[in-house]
Amino acid sequence: MLSIVLMVLKVIGILLLAILGLLLTVILIILFVPIRYSAKGSYIGKPKGTAQVTWLLHILSAKAVYDEDLDLSVRVFGWKVYPGKEDEETEAEASETKSNEVENQNIEKQKAETPETKTEKPEEKAVEQESVEIEFQNTDRTVAEEADTGRTDTDRTGADRIPTDRITAENLKQSQSKIENSEESVRSKSPKKHRPGILDRLKNFWKSICKKIKHFWKKIKSLLHSIRDKKEAWTTFWDDEKNKNACKLLFGQVKKLLKHLLPRKIQGRVMFGFDDPYTTGQVLSYASIFYGIYHKQLKLQPVFDREVVEAEGTLKGKIRIGTIIWIILRVVVDKQCRKLYKDFRAWQRERE
Repeated sequence: MLSIVLMVLKVIGILLLAILGLLLTVILIILFVPIRYSAKGSYIGKPKGTAQVTWLLHILSAKAVYDEDLDLSVRVFGWKVYPGKEDEETEAEASETKSNEVENQNIEKQKAETPETKTEKPEEKAVEQESVEIEFQNTDRTVAEEADTGRTDTDRTGADRIPTDRITAENLKQSQSKIENSEESVRSKSPKKHRPGILDRLKNFWKSICKKIKHFWKKIKSLLHSIRDKKEAWTTFWDDEKNKNACKLLFGQVKKLLKHLLPRKIQGRVMFGFDDPYTTGQVLSYASIFYGIYHKQLKLQPVFDREVVEAEGTLKGKIRIGTIIWIILRVVVDKQCRKLYKDFRAWQRERE
C-alpha cells in the first residue's frame, strides 16, 4: 500500500517538474530569443517598400508591402492569419468592381468622342416644317389678341386715373426750415463738451507712460526673482552627489536602450542631379560636411548632366525583450532614481 502511494507521488512530482520545465523554457525563449526586423525601400519614379518582423525561426511573422497600395499579412507556423479568407474575397470583389467601373468609363468616353450620324428621311423633314409653320401662326394670333386687350385696359385706366399731389418749391422750403430749427434746438439742449487743453493732454500722456514703465519694471523684477530661485534650486540639486549618480545612471540606461532598439545594419544609395550642375555641386559640398557620419552606411552618386532623383536602402535589427526589461529594472531598483522621480512629481504638483 505504501509503495503504491510513493509511486503516485513520484509520478505527480515528475509531472510537476515537467510542467515547470516547460514554463521555464517558454519564459526563457520569450526573454532571450530576439525579435528581428528588416526593411527595404526604393524611389525610382515612385516609392516602393517592404518591411518584415519575425520571431523564433519565422514561427510568428508579419509583413507589409507598399507598391501604390499597402498590403499587410500575418502568419503563424506559415499559415496566414491576417487577412483571412473573407478579407481576401472582399478585396477580390472590390478589385473586380473597380476594373468594371474603369471599363464602363472607357466605353462611355469612346461613345462621347465618336459623333452619331443620324439620317433623316425627307418625309420626316416635311412634317417638321409643317409643325413649325403652325406654331408661328398660333404665336401671331396670340400677340394680336394681347395687343387689343392692352389697348382697352389703357383706355379704362386713363378714365379712372386719380391725379397725384405735386410737391412745390414752397413745401420744400418749409420742410428744410423745420429740419434746421429742430437741429438748432437739439444743439442748444445738448451740453457742450469741454475739450482738454494742451497741458491736460501732456499730463495724461505722461501719466500713461509712467504707468507702463512701472508695470514693465514689476515684470522684470518678478522674472529676475524667479530666475534666481530656479538657479539656487538647480545648484542645490546638482551639488548633491546622489542626484548626480542618479542622473548618470538614467542617461546611461537611456543611451543603452536607444542603441539596442536602433538598427544594427544600414545600407543606402542616393543618386541625385539638377538642371544646373552648379546646384548639384553645392548640394554635394554641403553633404560632404557630414561624410564622417554616413560614409559606411550611405553612398552618394551625383549626376551633372541630367535631372534625376533615385534612392534605395535596407536596414536590419533585432530586439530582445529580456534586455529591455533588464534596462528598466536597473532604473527602477535604484533608490536615488526613485527619489529623483518622487521629487519631480512633487515639483509638478507645486506648479499645478
